[in-house]
Amino acid sequence: MITSFQNIPLNIVGPSAEHRDSSYSSQITMNFVPETHKTGATQSLLVPWDGSLPFATIAGSNPRGIYEFGGITYKISDAVLYSVTSAGVVATIGIIEGSNRCIMRDDGVNLIITTGFKWYQYSISTSTLTEFSPPTLSTGLVVTAGNSVAFLNGFAIYDVSDGKFLMSDFGDPDNFQTNNFATAESSPDDLKFVFVFNERAYLMGSRSIETWYISTGNPPLQKTQNGTMPVGLKDIHSVAASQNFVYFRGDDGWIYRFSSTQATNITSSFAASAFETFGNDTAEAYVREYQGGTYYVINFTANNQTWVFSERNHSLSPGIDDWFQLSSGEDLDSYIGAGYFKAFNKHLIEKKGSGDILQLDLDTYTDDGSVIVRVRETPPVNGAALGKPGGRLEMSWLEILMKKGVGTASGAGVDPKIYIQGTFDGANSYSNQEEVEIGRTGEAMMKVRWYHSESFYEASFKIIGYDPVFYSIHGASIGLKFLGD
Repeated sequence: MITSFQNIPLNIVGPSAEHRDSSYSSQITMNFVPETHKTGATQSLLVPWDGSLPFATIAGSNPRGIYEFGGITYKISDAVLYSVTSAGVVATIGIIEGSNRCIMRDDGVNLIITTGFKWYQYSISTSTLTEFSPPTLSTGLVVTAGNSVAFLNGFAIYDVSDGKFLMSDFGDPDNFQTNNFATAESSPDDLKFVFVFNERAYLMGSRSIETWYISTGNPPLQKTQNGTMPVGLKDIHSVAASQNFVYFRGDDGWIYRFSSTQATNITSSFAASAFETFGNDTAEAYVREYQGGTYYVINFTANNQTWVFSERNHSLSPGIDDWFQLSSGEDLDSYIGAGYFKAFNKHLIEKKGSGDILQLDLDTYTDDGSVIVRVRETPPVNGAALGKPGGRLEMSWLEILMKKGVGTASGAGVDPKIYIQGTFDGANSYSNQEEVEIGRTGEAMMKVRWYHSESFYEASFKIIGYDPVFYSIHGASIGLKFLGD
């Protein structure tokens, strides 16, 4: 009996979800943002993460922090603090010793910088940069500067050595009463980081996180009853906050978030299988907004990978499209953005391995002139698609629904293409990349089709794009017929 090919929907929109059993999942979403919409022509799509273009040129090769304060952006590169105006004009302020990534916070008058072993204050009124140190405590204990600073109701709160935190005088972040200190109480772990969120101070230790609030006494903070979270902080620079949540990498290597006093693990089983192999990687993270969505971006620097958690997708359908990946260059290295801050109504990133500041731009499809490789690998398809689990199939085509016809007038994107390859042996090997044109400027066709004849028990497909043009992926289907058991 001759069976004709059937056009079967293929779930092409989804997260990065690689499993050690590739038959279960071998999905990759790289430099695409999976989005879900309840209304519209399609319910979900992949859109490109924005590219970047130069904003300010700064000397150095070690980006250590970026921050906006008083209408000026401040940038630490190598051992120098710079100011940058809205026009990208750069000026040198002074020396910030060391090579560690820094924490910068302000009280509206002073910018405080912590390096992990030194504290600095920059006064906006006097334009002076000074170094200061914690006092000898009233007990006679000499403590050293820690990793972080946070402001709460006019007080600066610092972590210091010996598991303690120290509070400044009100409105004076570099002056201290010698008895304005305390020790995190619930667990005998090391205090690593202080973070303020929703008018509460979170003392983040290596095995627990305590919640404190403004009170009276010395120091003027009091521990919240039942406010201790039984998870610690692994990487101090993994802490970042959106309007709704504080995100961090826990002591078990997974990613958590909290809004009050309960930390929730948001690491999908697929992301967890990757994160657990990263060990003591130095993770650095930030939160950014992107076209109405909020994203937690975490760079695993030692493992050269960047993962992104979508707060919006998680709220719509938890665990489905939460995590995807970013990369830079043809070798798919970690993302070019080492740090991020929104300033001058622009999204600014520190360029990895450079002192430069780049501006993220929706209409730019390269990263500072370098190629952005966009990849989507689909879930596996097998006989279950035709109601024949375990059956052998034959394919004739793969069809992709796209917004395209956006080639450039000249240059690399004048005749844009995507490249498709399939794997038919459980992701052990892939076919050669074959190009498919996706439309010159003005061509309005919405479907592209890859003709490929192959028989298999299981297959998945990788769609790869190199051209610097906009294209989004809305759906896909595959021409299949059943061959037998």
